[in-house]
Amino acid sequence: MCCADCFAAWGYVGHGVSPNVQHWVDEAKAMATRNSTRIIVSRSHAGHVKEVVEASLGSDANVEPAGGAGL
Repeated sequence: MCCADCFAAWGYVGHGVSPNVQHWVDEAKAMATRNSTRIIVSRSHAGHVKEVVEASLGSDANVEPAGGAGL
């Protein structure tokens, strides 16, 4: 039996996201427009985070690589 708060969500690169999470995407884009969004990511796990963030939230979003404890 599924709980009342359970739902399925998906995102597919180049195609979008499921309708039940689109409002989160829209809100993130609006926040990036209102203020400069700052995303902190581990240097060792950054991958293509900057490109994905800029494509998703715009070039005003700031991705900051951060050092970690090495754990």
